[in-house]
Amino acid sequence: MNKILVVAFALIIAVSGCKKDSDRISFSVKNLTTLLEKPDGYIEKTSPGTPLMSNEEYITFKLENKIEGIDNAVLYYGLKDATSYYIDVLPDRKNEISDAEKLIALAENEFDRGSYYMYYYDGSSQLVKKDFFTLSEMSSFISDQALTAENVREVVGLFEYGKYSIFAGGIKSTVKSDSQFMPILEITLIKIIIN
Repeated sequence: MNKILVVAFALIIAVSGCKKDSDRISFSVKNLTTLLEKPDGYIEKTSPGTPLMSNEEYITFKLENKIEGIDNAVLYYGLKDATSYYIDVLPDRKNEISDAEKLIALAENEFDRGSYYMYYYDGSSQLVKKDFFTLSEMSSFISDQALTAENVREVVGLFEYGKYSIFAGGIKSTVKSDSQFMPILEITLIKIIIN
């Protein structure tokens, strides 16, 4: 009888553990949009990834092997009044234009239409903006010009999904005298204009 109780107890624990995992959504940009304007408690139970930290301003999760070609990233939920108002996906590697391109590809694979541009420094150290029709065209340009994180300020793909705006790519961030190229994918409720 004791063995039956032990087995039954083990099954109950296993089933309740599976239930918790099944509450988590799978990782995709479209799925992440469902977590905007949600309370922090809901995000903590539902978000993909492994919980890292939380306080009244943000919640973070670790993503492992969820984005093709990017091993590790942090999923960051910005909170206001205990409700999410933006979501960032931040790969752990900095100064990688290829990671910015992978984030753009992630968004491009889920949405019909995007707007692509970049700012880079030309051979005369002049800041130049260049627009593209596709990510493929932008990637070819980066490769043909041998551009690196040193001479690129922004690599951007902008997408729209319902009431959500998606910024994917990377930007150069300077804190004090330290400058890094930061790959990022950000989902917000603010509308953007797509050409």
